[in-house]
Amino acid sequence: MKNDQSLVLKEILRRRDILIKRRERRILKLLSGSVCSLSLLLFAIGMQFSRQGEPQMAPSVYGSFLLSDEDGLLVLIGVVAFVLGVMITMLCLQYRKSRLNKLKDEIDKEAEERK
Repeated sequence: MKNDQSLVLKEILRRRDILIKRRERRILKLLSGSVCSLSLLLFAIGMQFSRQGEPQMAPSVYGSFLLSDEDGLLVLIGVVAFVLGVMITMLCLQYRKSRLNKLKDEIDKEAEERK
């Protein structure tokens, strides 16, 4: 009876590990695709911005007379670059987590083999 319970427990743990790995792969694919698409978007915005001529100065009542009319584009580039940095950081953390899980699995297998 005890042997059956241990087999059932091992099977449950194996299936749990499979589901966790599938979820991690899905997240990794989503992050990779997002990073690639945001990189292309940032590149396209940068190319569009570089094609424009000299910025026109627009004086205003609020003392921001040194800012140009195209500053909204610079803010957009900054926001996209920040989001891209966050996604790359998340990708690196996911990679590190999966590497540690693989190492842990290898250590567990070696421990089981020694028993």
